[in-house]
Amino acid sequence: FTEEKDKLIIQIKDHPVITHGNDLYKKDSCACDFYGAIYSEYIKLFANIKKIKVNHTKCVCQKDDICEWTFKKWD
Repeated sequence: FTEEKDKLIIQIKDHPVITHGNDLYKKDSCACDFYGAIYSEYIKLFANIKKIKVNHTKCVCQKDDICEWTFKKWD
């Protein structure tokens, strides 16, 4: 998290599970939702944050070249 914006951005490129999910299910793949939830819980646990807002800003399954999540502290 940055001090001025209280946010963290995670990007994934060429991930085999996400790529395979995209190959099989295209935009209906739930692999990105799974990873977003896992990262969210990991951040809450290790950064000692009670609530966090997740925004999935880019998605391989939506024809972007990467998957990207923005995590913001939520008061």
